[in-house]
Amino acid sequence: MIAREFLVGGKTKAWIIPAFDSKSLNKWAEGSRFQIGDSLVWNYDPSKNSLLQVSEKDYESCSTSSPIAVYKDGNTKVKLDRSGPLYFISGIEGHCEKGQKLKNNSCNHECVSVI
Repeated sequence: MIAREFLVGGKTKAWIIPAFDSKSLNKWAEGSRFQIGDSLVWNYDPSKNSLLQVSEKDYESCSTSSPIAVYKDGNTKVKLDRSGPLYFISGIEGHCEKGQKLKNNSCNHECVSVI
């Protein structure tokens, strides 16, 4: 199986507060099939945004206080190295609450969708 790279949101600079649908990033993820070894790629303006990998609890509450990982480079690539859900939010105050967050699920074998 060849590992693939997925541009988050399906386009460059999609890591922003959604303009219309606060669940648009997760809708994009639900339509994709991620497998272990694939990578998610975020493009964003590092002077205006950042990316945090967080726990499910922090994802649900949009808490930025205890991130698992912090990314601020503007071109972040995260390799999916295990099965199960991963959670990401914006590191900028108030952005997550407005829908700038993503949860995904990678699988050991063929996946039908992500959560």
